[in-house]
Amino acid sequence: MNHGRGILMPLNPENIPSHANSHQQHILAISRNLRRYYATRILNLNGTIISERRLSTNLRNELTNERNENVSLNNQLTNERLYQSEIVIDDIIGEIEKKEEVVRFYLM
Repeated sequence: MNHGRGILMPLNPENIPSHANSHQQHILAISRNLRRYYATRILNLNGTIISERRLSTNLRNELTNERNENVSLNNQLTNERLYQSEIVIDDIIGEIEKKEEVVRFYLM
């Protein structure tokens, strides 16, 4: 028999008696079926875990890419606002210079 090794241990010719009675053969068949069932479940769970890890990694990468895009867009918007502010400030300075010229003209 299996000598208490547990149903998940492999059964091989060394630990299965050739003279097993029908009850022992029935127990061996049950243990084989259980072993196959749990081995399949373990493989399926391992596959699920690997898939979940891949999915998690993919989601993490997508979020990182989106964050980088947002940072890039924010930088572009900031640069655009700065450029627009420079234009407005240049226009204000131009208006002030024109008024100063007018004042200088009248003061001369």
